[in-house]
This record gives sequence, structure tokens and C-alpha cells, in this order.
Amino acid sequence: MKVFVLVLIFITASIRIFFWIKSIKNEKRIKQLGGVEYTKELSNLLIFFHFIFYIFAYYEALNEYYEFDIFVALGIVIYIFAIAVLFIITKDLGVYWTVRLFKVPQQPISTHWLYRKFRHPNYFLNIIPEFIGLSLMFKAEKTFAILFPIYAVLLGIRILLEEHLFKDEYKKYYGRKDGEK
Repeated sequence: MKVFVLVLIFITASIRIFFWIKSIKNEKRIKQLGGVEYTKELSNLLIFFHFIFYIFAYYEALNEYYEFDIFVALGIVIYIFAIAVLFIITKDLGVYWTVRLFKVPQQPISTHWLYRKFRHPNYFLNIIPEFIGLSLMFKAEKTFAILFPIYAVLLGIRILLEEHLFKDEYKKYYGRKDGEK
């Protein structure tokens, strides 16, 4: 089973590193386009806890009893779904996708069906399922119980700040007035 766990670690770490590198490249391009970063400290905390979540999940899988079961299989399926959504989002947003919060002059609001059907699909269809999938895949109950609530609070703050930062753009796109859900 250790080999199976190591293969999962290699795959999931490679995927996450790929997207972090993509984010860093996009950040440089966004700055060239006149983009301004907001809530840098919060973004740093989210990145830190995202990284720590992976490390602790790996640690649990390597140091606790591990056996392939229906929960591991379900975790793999959920994780694949989350990464597929991330791929769609990064492809749709192109250079404007990062793990940080930037506002770029004349930045278009995506009209992809994910954004029409779901508010903040990157958070609700990628990050949250990603952590659930990782937790199940690596049998990381302790990691999920301790770190997910912290990350969820930080993510909630991020969503509120993003809503405030882009309120005019969102109002035009969603056709909502302040206070409407």
C-alpha cells in the first residue's frame, strides 16, 4: 500500500505544483497589464494553509494505517472532479487566473457556464472538493478536522473581500443590486 500512497502523493503534488507555477506566471503578466494585488496577507495565509493541508494529509497517509477502500476511491473521484473544474477555470480565465486576488483594468468578467450557474466556482467546485477528496484519498481525518475549518474561515473572508472589490462588475454581470443574493 505504501507504493500506492507514494504514487498518489506524486500525482497530487505534481498537479498542485503545476497550477502554482501557472499562477506565478500569470501574476507576472497581470502586473504588466497594470493589475493591482489586494489582500496579499490573506492570500499568503491561504497559500500556506493549502500547502500545509497537503503535507499533513500526506503525513497521515504515510504514518497511519492505510488500506484502499470505498472512501479512498470516493476521494479519488472527488479529487479528479475538483481538478477538472480547476482545469476548466484556468483555461477559461487564462492569464487572469491566479491563487491571489488581483484587479486588472478592463478585466473581463467570465461568462462561462460555470460562472453563470455557480457563484465562485473556483472556491465551491474546486478548492472545497479538493480538500474533501484529499482527505478521503489519504484518510486524513485529523488534517481535515483541524485545518479545514481554519481554511474555510479564511476562504469566507476572501469571498467577502472579493465580492466587495468586484461589486460593480458583479452587479452588471449578475444583474443584482447591493444586498441581493
